[in-house]
Amino acid sequence: MCIRDRFQAAAGYQQQSSTTDQHPDEDIRRFPMIENTEIRKKYPLGRECSLGQEEIDPGNEQRRADDHGRDDAYQALFDRYGVQRVTDMHEMATSLMMFAQPHDVSDGSLVAIHDSGGERQLLIDLATDMNVPLTELQPETVGQLTRLLDPGLPAVNPLDAWGAGGPGADRIMEEGLAAMMADPGAAVGAVVQDRAPVSGIYPEYIEYMRRGHEASGKPVFLVSNHQGSGSDPTAIAATREGMPVLDGLRPFLAGVRCLLNFRDFQARPVEQTVDCDIERVNHWKTMLAGAGALDEYQSSQLLRDFGFPVNPSRLAGDEQEVLAAASELGY
Repeated sequence: MCIRDRFQAAAGYQQQSSTTDQHPDEDIRRFPMIENTEIRKKYPLGRECSLGQEEIDPGNEQRRADDHGRDDAYQALFDRYGVQRVTDMHEMATSLMMFAQPHDVSDGSLVAIHDSGGERQLLIDLATDMNVPLTELQPETVGQLTRLLDPGLPAVNPLDAWGAGGPGADRIMEEGLAAMMADPGAAVGAVVQDRAPVSGIYPEYIEYMRRGHEASGKPVFLVSNHQGSGSDPTAIAATREGMPVLDGLRPFLAGVRCLLNFRDFQARPVEQTVDCDIERVNHWKTMLAGAGALDEYQSSQLLRDFGFPVNPSRLAGDEQEVLAAASELGY
């Protein structure tokens, strides 16, 4: 899939190969040259995009097989030299910015503070999908947070620390992040909150981060689920004209998938409702309200009674009934 493979280090090393696709050995030989340098100690090499994951031409089976094999070889090489892999340019730029910050990453995992329970759950779901570990807070940290938070907010990581708001809300956010980042299991911290209008950043967000870093010395980042290019007048005008200006290839492709799937959904024939006999309805209401789950035969009867196509079936309690049912059903 990828023609360009760029190996970069944030401290000034940059090597671009135009021969990777044809001659991967050319790049493989370059790795030992930097294995023991000072750059290698702090800044891992970042690979711009994947190689050979998919082939757009479905007829070129041999090329696809070769590319998959080459990708496996690259992954083994990356594992050997500590190369971190990303899937698109957005991930690459973000990762390079994170590696360029000056603070060492200690043992532990991620802690994050939010002002939204929904966005907190979103981070949990995405972290699970992407194999990003989250810190399990120590009891001492949980105690600190419990005393700090408004009633009803659980003292867990990730933390939704925004309760009733009010004059003390920013102090709770600052102290909450500081407590979590000082936890022995925390390696990095994040303030996950949306931008102000026209992509502005509220100064309080910066104070949250300063307080967290001062309490721990650990890296901390400000993250927005959606920054957007909406503050650019041209982007706003084009979007209002019906030609949206979008950020991020992955979100765009997800949007394309949703558009096409919904188009196909709308093209499906309208399903006709079935007029159900009231006696059958009452019968199955009684059955479903009773104790225990329906067995396979009862479930098929339920579906059949409400117009769903199911294979014919019979109940049999012994060999003779099985033979009779088989004969009746045409076996």
